[in-house]
Amino acid sequence: MSFTWDYFNDHGPNSDDYRSEKDREKYKKWFANHESYFNSTKLMDFWMQDNTTCVNEFKQNFLQSYNKIAKRTASFEIREN
Repeated sequence: MSFTWDYFNDHGPNSDDYRSEKDREKYKKWFANHESYFNSTKLMDFWMQDNTTCVNEFKQNFLQSYNKIAKRTASFEIREN
């Protein structure tokens, strides 16, 4: 399978393949149908390498938010590396 713009136009989440689905469901189904390709190509790894600032910012914000909730609910906090 070749992931080209034509392929995404013909088979992407906004294609006729997922026309009957609500927005959230169409993206979930599209992702599930293509997850093996994302994993085999290590797409997320490449994206994370190209977007380290965004990734680090997300991690920091996630840890801060999670730990605030953990303190309020007497749960375990996540330590930063």
